[in-house]
Amino acid sequence: MQKLETDKGIIVAEGLFSYLNNENFEFVIDNISRMTQKGFSLITHEPLKTISLSRKFISLFIGKTYRRFNSVKQIKEYYNSRRLKIKIITKNKFQVIYRVYR
Repeated sequence: MQKLETDKGIIVAEGLFSYLNNENFEFVIDNISRMTQKGFSLITHEPLKTISLSRKFISLFIGKTYRRFNSVKQIKEYYNSRRLKIKIITKNKFQVIYRVYR
């Protein structure tokens, strides 16, 4: 496991963001953005809009999920526009696991 360059703490939001509508997502990101100013780091994952038919079928049973981004590039642009740094931990065509920090 890699060492993180934060001395305050880590916020882990595993699976949370895909269940938030856009308004709630923005609210959480605004608050996390303030926390990163104090040395916190966010680790989370984001589902991409590209989704297989089987995943669409499964989502009928687990509830509505939100997919905001089409690519890793869009995720980076979003956080960079908020003056946050982003480091991709891993990715595939369905999701991206990443770290956001100041």
